Amino acid sequence: VIRSPNPRRYMMIQARLLSEDAAAAASLESIQIHFTAPLVDRIAGEIEPKRDVPSGELTDFDLFIRPSFAAQDPGFDRIRLVAPSRANIELRQVSLGDESEFVAGNEEIFAEVEKGRFENGAGEELDLTKATSDTLQLGLPRILRRGSADIVRLSFSSRVFLSGATFAAEVGRSTQADNWQRVDPADPVGDELAAGEGLTVLTTARRGQIGTIEVDPATFTPNGDGINDTAVFSFAVLKVNVARQVVVYLYDLAGREVRRLSERRNMANGLYSLVWDGRDEGGTLVPPGLYLSRIEVDDDAGDDNSAARLVGVAY
Repeated sequence: VIRSPNPRRYMMIQARLLSEDAAAAASLESIQIHFTAPLVDRIAGEIEPKRDVPSGELTDFDLFIRPSFAAQDPGFDRIRLVAPSRANIELRQVSLGDESEFVAGNEEIFAEVEKGRFENGAGEELDLTKATSDTLQLGLPRILRRGSADIVRLSFSSRVFLSGATFAAEVGRSTQADNWQRVDPADPVGDELAAGEGLTVLTTARRGQIGTIEVDPATFTPNGDGINDTAVFSFAVLKVNVARQVVVYLYDLAGREVRRLSERRNMANGLYSLVWDGRDEGGTLVPPGLYLSRIEVDDDAGDDNSAARLVGVAY
């Protein structure tokens, strides 16, 4: 166990050693650890809502971040948020202030003035970056340190596919590119702003593992003119946090399978978009008419793991 500066005074290291010589034992002679000073002494986060969130549906969330600065802490001006299950994140608003200002509705607000551009009343802008669809990274126009805003609120929209999913948040400083400090799940604000504590979201109980299904367009024309040449099956897989294959089976009205579309992920939860080009497994265009699609998740839990929709083919 190694003594280190706050806010993490100790770390535990586990090493697994492998020897290629059966007659010689593996050994570890030294370990080097590099660390930087923390940006803030303690930083707590809480998400709202965190209970009875509908599975797979777009939901508006508020993330409250409250730092506790020591006198020497350099502070932070960057925030990174990662959604579980590769869910997309869309920022709606960022607010700064103390708890009484939030309760009274007098906090400083960075609102979206045009797509992807957020400003406060003084014209200061956020530096908004999306590293991936599930990762939101933003830069504040000034460094938050001791004596500045007590609370930062990120208002965003995302989806949760598994009850007990946890959002991850970190703070950083623009002058220290690789120095990110984790936001600890806690209860930083009162129940008027967010009831309960933590960054974990519980969903409502529901049957089935397939969320809302959309087929776009419902009737498509795969004739090569570049207009409605394919049908896209969009749906959510819920409650499956292990590796599974998701399959869209396509049948004609006589019950014969004509095509199979599939995708396998290490974590099956999330949104899917599988595309059918109107061809069978042999690459031949299918005759016009109605076809039945059945979406299925490989599963051994005994839950409802399939759903069906009709799709039309016309020329």
